[in-house]
Amino acid sequence: MRAPSQLCLRGRLVVIGKQPDGDSIRFVPDTPALLNDLRRARRIRPSRDGTVQLRLEGIDAPETHYQDQAQPLADPARDRLLKLCGFTKVRHRDQEVIAASPKQRPAAVLAQMADANGRPVALLITDGALPEDGS
Repeated sequence: MRAPSQLCLRGRLVVIGKQPDGDSIRFVPDTPALLNDLRRARRIRPSRDGTVQLRLEGIDAPETHYQDQAQPLADPARDRLLKLCGFTKVRHRDQEVIAASPKQRPAAVLAQMADANGRPVALLITDGALPEDGS
């Protein structure tokens, strides 16, 4: 199948037990088979819990875990992304999220392809009416 210009995948954002940073976050698609319609789909490897790491389009934030240390301003970038996604009361142990409210958040992503590391490159929608899955 030819890759769409932008494919909508509905699902939910998951942060507890994960290590989001300022430009990537874990996502569980409602219809995982739709990932196969993205260019470079063969690179995508969902985790055991069904999550995939999204690479947010147009954002290049400092890394929270680059080699053995964080880059400057990485934690504030991560915290801002989580707030923009609707997560509050976020608590961390090292870089792992151990608590957040809500625990998960409905979302939709618009994606065309996966990057070289197997992350769907995505525009993220968390507010308002979410587009139809697969549109």
